[in-house]
Amino acid sequence: MSYPSMESDDDDDISECNADEGDFYELLIAGERVGEWLDTIRNRDKTKVVRLRAVRELTAAMDTKEAYAEEARQAEAATVLTKALTLTQDEELMDAISAAISVCGGALSRGSTSREFDFLGYKVRIKESSLGDGLGARMWGASYLMCKDLASAPSLLAGKRVLELGAGVGVCGLLARELGAERVVLTEALFPGVLKNLADSAAFHCEAASDLPPDTCPAGEDAPYRTAKGVPCMRWHPDGRGTGTHVSPGDLRFDYGNVSVRYLDWSEEDDKVTESSLAPGLPPRLPPDEKFEVILVCDCLYEMEHATWLPLAIASRLAPHGRCHILCPVRYEDMFKAFRSNIRSRGLRVSVEVAQDSEWDRAGIRGSAEYPGGFTRLRIEWLTSPATDWDRTHMEWCTY
Repeated sequence: MSYPSMESDDDDDISECNADEGDFYELLIAGERVGEWLDTIRNRDKTKVVRLRAVRELTAAMDTKEAYAEEARQAEAATVLTKALTLTQDEELMDAISAAISVCGGALSRGSTSREFDFLGYKVRIKESSLGDGLGARMWGASYLMCKDLASAPSLLAGKRVLELGAGVGVCGLLARELGAERVVLTEALFPGVLKNLADSAAFHCEAASDLPPDTCPAGEDAPYRTAKGVPCMRWHPDGRGTGTHVSPGDLRFDYGNVSVRYLDWSEEDDKVTESSLAPGLPPRLPPDEKFEVILVCDCLYEMEHATWLPLAIASRLAPHGRCHILCPVRYEDMFKAFRSNIRSRGLRVSVEVAQDSEWDRAGIRGSAEYPGGFTRLRIEWLTSPATDWDRTHMEWCTY
């Protein structure tokens, strides 16, 4: 298996595997179509011709398009089809449903994948699941650009306490570990599948044995997967779903050396929630009083409320004289403007730099043309206790 490297002049491999807007929209459409097909297959009042067409269209879609296979998994299509098979005596329909179940089984077995990157000699290994588990379950193109920036200036992270907000697969935070960070905390919220995959990524990078096949993670019902060093990580079923349902919560770990995985809901930062426990199989909450010298944020502005919640999280977690690095595409100018305004209202200031077209073009990042404002770097610090250790040569502080 070959992996993309920053040192290569040919970065086309990046475009083949990073998630982008097109993948997300395709998944939304696939979800609607799969739901419609399954509703038709369930409905015994529909004619044989209509149900047969639905089965065949579902089968073809699952067999040829990853988004449809994933949505079929999420909708438990195999269960629906198996039940439908027991409720018909029509041989043609039975044959079609049996074929669909076979294809569905193949789709479910695709499971999670792993990837490895070399950023200027610093290697990072991650686990990915599917966008069906949440947007953060896959690596997006902006993360690649962020990692290029971090690897080019390792001194900015060496010896620092680093927090990654909306970590997704954790690639930026895990790179920070390799760049010499004293402590790294990877945080996520909302989707259990994303949190579990993030924990698996941390385990895979920090503790996995060097001889572990890079594209597999053993599955089993009796015990969690353990690396050669005896460290437990999230186990993955053959269908790719991260799960803690068969693992005692005491066996799960969310700390790997100086890397930790924690739950953090930006909208709760004003509430100072002190209850640390969540559902079994999920990481504990990040303590409300923990501050960090460096905060990393990559591609985390999707909805207008994020323009309010993200500044709140940054202000709650950034230590005096700390630095926040953000790299994100500008999807909506109004949201981006609101974000900058909310940053300033919390006593912070922000410098904005638009990445040049050549940066993402060379990286082969798909979907970049879809962003009205392109990719943007933001550097944030406290107005009254600014950072003292970054290059301000090209920094201009926003006043709008």
